Amino acid sequence: MGVRFGSWLRKLVRDPKEIASIVALAALVGFAAYQVHSFWSNGVDDAFITYRYADNLRAGKGLVFNPGERVEGTSSLLFTIMLAVAMALGGEPHFWARIFGGASFCGLVMVTYAFGRHLYSGPGRRILSLGAAALVAAATPLAFYSTGGLETDLYALLLTSAVALQIKNTRGWAFVWGLVALARPEGAAFAALCLGIQWIFDYLEGRSFQRASLAAARSLLRFLAVFGPVLIFRVAYYHELLPNSVIAKGGFLAAHRGTSLMAWVQYLWAGPGAMLFRRFLAVWGAVLLLAPLGIALPGRRRASALLAGIIAGTYALCVWDEGDWMGRYRLLTPAIAPLALLLVLGLRSLLIAPAPLWRRLAWRGRNAVSILLSLAVIAWCFDRLYYERHYRNPYAGNDYLTPIGKNLGAVMQPTDTLATDMVGVVGFYSHMRMIDEMGLCDYHIAHNGTRFPTMGRLDHEYVASRRPTFFMFHGVGHMRVYYNDVSSFASQREDYLVIMTPHARRAHDPGHRILAVRKDRPDLERVRQVFEAELIDPAVFLRSW
Repeated sequence: MGVRFGSWLRKLVRDPKEIASIVALAALVGFAAYQVHSFWSNGVDDAFITYRYADNLRAGKGLVFNPGERVEGTSSLLFTIMLAVAMALGGEPHFWARIFGGASFCGLVMVTYAFGRHLYSGPGRRILSLGAAALVAAATPLAFYSTGGLETDLYALLLTSAVALQIKNTRGWAFVWGLVALARPEGAAFAALCLGIQWIFDYLEGRSFQRASLAAARSLLRFLAVFGPVLIFRVAYYHELLPNSVIAKGGFLAAHRGTSLMAWVQYLWAGPGAMLFRRFLAVWGAVLLLAPLGIALPGRRRASALLAGIIAGTYALCVWDEGDWMGRYRLLTPAIAPLALLLVLGLRSLLIAPAPLWRRLAWRGRNAVSILLSLAVIAWCFDRLYYERHYRNPYAGNDYLTPIGKNLGAVMQPTDTLATDMVGVVGFYSHMRMIDEMGLCDYHIAHNGTRFPTMGRLDHEYVASRRPTFFMFHGVGHMRVYYNDVSSFASQREDYLVIMTPHARRAHDPGHRILAVRKDRPDLERVRQVFEAELIDPAVFLRSW
């Protein structure tokens, strides 16, 4: 190893262009780190669901949200285990989730550069590879979600690395696809897609059907060596093939059963998921028209097909989920690096590869002009992707959820339960048994609730029948649904008191979360004191609006 490093170092010293490339790459990684710092105050409620799973795992209570209830509500088993290890070593989960996310973002910039160096050949390949990496470093969605506490950037890094290793035909690339499947539930579908593309190209490029199938089977076994044990664990522990969070958000095909062909075409073009994808492409602008040139480039069709497959897969995911309530193209972040690579590959095929357009120029002049034009296109696209330069935390208004969770933890009794549609922050800090009204962490609602697209499922009658100790309503409208429309709640309308905290009184916002507690709960005075609140009759409260 030392001999190899010394040889590489001697070659590096003799190659000023390579030194310049490394310095430029370091600058791009530094810019990505600056973006991470800019978004550092970010935080998403759903991330705290994973934190609670990690905390329970660390405490020996199992991989569960509520101790004793085996329901897989986290969207990333891999990220949960990483956070559990960090917490076991004394780490704070939100800090380490952002560290992991930021490191993944910076790592994705480096992987994109290395991927480009392999993908592009001939003059200008260093500059083009740096251009692709620059587009990734500029991408606001990746920067935003790197500090949200979710596994988004880790998943994008692993997926891009898996495609890069597969294209390079690196030994054991299929094992990395196993990690992709552990990072996100849809990772297994992307792995199957790319294994299928690999089999098709093996067959079309001269291998017999038998040899192509054997190679695909070997890759599949390597993938299953990583993902298979987790799948067995899921079935044995949770008695499900899919995470509960996926089941709660499922039902797309059932909801569209009987739809006509023309209606399907319209939906695939103008439905909420398709519109999200189209807005994402519009951010890149007209330069994306160069991507098909990269796909058609001879000698790179296998690589282009894999990259295009990832992009098509993210579109299918958006359609399946009917959009994404989180915004900032979260579901499309895995497509950013493939799009950047295809765009730059299209630039190479148009400008740097020999073409009649450039034959009148001398060789050096042709390269200089084409590289300058490429840099101009990349700079224009960089400016479009770097669209959020002065970040204001959109969740800052929900900062009051943390003290609510801590105060609930301070007054919690063993039999207390809390029903809410935002179980992350409050659930993590309170440690109280939760009823997830969206069904992500609730088996009954996920399997029996009414579908609520992009969010999960609802079953207000079931929630009311559980007679929770505390309710946290998602605003006045949500509270009125229970008090006016939920039949199983009719007999409980007089059973609760609204906890009017000083923050809630100052906010006087109909969208502010409304915390209520049962009148028959012991030691209500303790609740009032800890929250420094006034306990108000719900009828009086609702009339005030």
